[in-house]
Amino acid sequence: MIKPDAVIWPKRYTFGKAAYLRFGFEKLGMNLVPDKGGMNFYHKHGIFKFHVVIDGRKIRVLLDGRSNWRELHDEFLADDAFYFRTHLAKAYKDRHPRLYPMPQCTVNFEILPNLYEMRKQRKGRKDFKYDLFGIFRMAGGDLRLRTLEQVREQKWRSLIGLSQPKVQKRSIPEEFLCKKLSHRQYLEAVSQSRTMLALPGGGRTWLNFRHVEAWGMGACCLTLEEPNVVLLGKPDNVWAGFREDLSNFKEVAEEHMADDAKRRGMEERGIDYFEKHYTPKRHAEHIIKTIEKEIGK
Repeated sequence: MIKPDAVIWPKRYTFGKAAYLRFGFEKLGMNLVPDKGGMNFYHKHGIFKFHVVIDGRKIRVLLDGRSNWRELHDEFLADDAFYFRTHLAKAYKDRHPRLYPMPQCTVNFEILPNLYEMRKQRKGRKDFKYDLFGIFRMAGGDLRLRTLEQVREQKWRSLIGLSQPKVQKRSIPEEFLCKKLSHRQYLEAVSQSRTMLALPGGGRTWLNFRHVEAWGMGACCLTLEEPNVVLLGKPDNVWAGFREDLSNFKEVAEEHMADDAKRRGMEERGIDYFEKHYTPKRHAEHIIKTIEKEIGK
């Protein structure tokens, strides 16, 4: 992989997916040149804009991390820009030669030490406090509620609940209403659970923080069977999928609760998948390698 002359980075990009990517550039030892601009563009479009300089050529890069996988800013698909979309819909994959999938991140790069700590705690664990973990914000459609209703009907040892979204209040049945966990509490609960749920939220995108953090800590991830977005690499049996109508949910969940060997094999493959594609360093490498490949054509 080539090393760019510099990455021109808006100094106020210190949050969200941009901060995760910047941490990756730092891990690669990139020359980060601070830039004053960027925030007006972000506030207007919800997209991070920065530049990579290679052999004196200033290349515009766009990072679109909005959660609604159906949204795309076609007007920015210019010939001189590289547009990376975190939740790139499969239907948009070949929409433009400069449109590329981008891996999802964890909720922020600062939780990575906790993630690795929970991975160590979970490795080799035989006794679990819970059979299933699933606490969410009440966001998006009714999938999260419908799934938890099914969980509640079972005799599993489960830690489940729904908290209110940040902005728009939702009607939540009293038996599911709970307070939002801190991220540390969330990771500790997952580390003590045989399986955990990762379900679409407000943007209805298949992939979210929960998938990435489950793979990163080596947890067994129960989720919808068919992704609606482009995933990097070739994920090989790193989640346990069930149908959206939940007709096989109980069967899939109980199979992975009962079969230790199957569950642990999936968890190890998930860790490998995370390390290959989802660390901050891999995010940064993905950007640079993609640009290198294209400009070399």
